[in-house]
Amino acid sequence: IQRNARQELEGFTELMSKSVERSREEMDAAREQISQKVSVEQAEFLRRFHSTMGEAVEKSMSEAQGKVQATFDTLLDSWREMSQAKQQELHTGFASMSNEAAEHYRGRLENITNSWMVATVATLNHQSQDVIAQIAATAEERLREASAEVFAKFGDTLRERLQQIATGFDKPNQPSKS
Repeated sequence: IQRNARQELEGFTELMSKSVERSREEMDAAREQISQKVSVEQAEFLRRFHSTMGEAVEKSMSEAQGKVQATFDTLLDSWREMSQAKQQELHTGFASMSNEAAEHYRGRLENITNSWMVATVATLNHQSQDVIAQIAATAEERLREASAEVFAKFGDTLRERLQQIATGFDKPNQPSKS
């Protein structure tokens, strides 16, 4: 009886060892598959992230370029209007003056016009630099917000996937009751 029991026990032990080895191989294969799947999903996410960031940057640059162009057009039109108004004013003043007074003040008016143009160009330059700085700051802020949102979503997605994977490893196989 003991000999039979030992033989049965040895057979059972050998069967259990094979079963444990087979289970370990299946677990390793499943782990490898999950690892590959996570790697593929990460690569896909990074590709989508790169694409989204490129589109966001391109859109911001396009918007900034449109705003700068609109501002420059407005400033140029304003300058032209002011220049035309000033020229008309000078023309009216010269027409009403006598030839002698016109010759006397001509040099002075040219100097004033030149300094006015220099001041106007300096003012336009300063205003355009301020507008460009504001547009750049706005574009940078939007880019940071978009980046923060994308990274937050990536973290949440990664956390969910890792929890799903961990849940699969935490649950041991329950022996069947037969």
